[in-house]
Amino acid sequence: FRAVGLSPQEVDGVIRLVSAVLQMGNIVLKVGKGKDEAAKVKEKGYVEKAAVLLRVEEKALQEALLTKKINAGGESVTSSRTVEEATAVRDALSKGLYHLLFRWIVRRCNRALEARQEDVEKTAGILDIFGFENFVENRFEQLCINWANEKLQVFFNYCVFAAEQAEYVREGVEWSGDALADDHACMNLIEGRPYGIISLLDEQCRFPKATDRTYVEVLQQHLADSDRLLLPAAAHSQLAFTVQHYAGKVTYTATGIL
Repeated sequence: FRAVGLSPQEVDGVIRLVSAVLQMGNIVLKVGKGKDEAAKVKEKGYVEKAAVLLRVEEKALQEALLTKKINAGGESVTSSRTVEEATAVRDALSKGLYHLLFRWIVRRCNRALEARQEDVEKTAGILDIFGFENFVENRFEQLCINWANEKLQVFFNYCVFAAEQAEYVREGVEWSGDALADDHACMNLIEGRPYGIISLLDEQCRFPKATDRTYVEVLQQHLADSDRLLLPAAAHSQLAFTVQHYAGKVTYTATGIL
């Protein structure tokens, strides 16, 4: 840490955040005694330790884990989370904290390694693109990675092929070649508004009674005609959907997506 110029206070902050993430991972959630199956913290000691390390109120941290607020019609409605929902929030918060900390450390390392402008004569830029992912079970994380990969592929095709072909046409150069594959159809399927995979997911997250199954049903309702999307034949079948990416078909599970 000293080699990259971190102050003692910054080192302390890094250690506190890593410790907080570890404490968050120790939080065990259970079903409460009520009829609504609301999640409860099994041992509050870990919540207290994480709150101290994050320098937030223990009550505020616990409420963030166990309850959710939905704004609808100008009103704010607070409801309890299930154990599954609270567990997902705990994991998402831990991942988010670690992600931000990692990016901050990388920026500080880059700043320490940065050469003075007068010393720079030549530079080389390297683009490390996302790898296309297709596992036995693909979740929302894989969807986001493949979405980013689709965007990079569209941009690459435009810069390398489409722009060059347009230049040939402008200059009257005769050429022959295969038609360039258009990946915009897949991009519109994923990020289109108001009826894209992501926008429909955002919409479902706003509904208090929405479930993973209602999300798949909404996909069937609005996107069944897309030639880039394959959906289960019946609503009672598996909670999954398949996207035809430029690199191939990938089936994503909808279980836990909300």
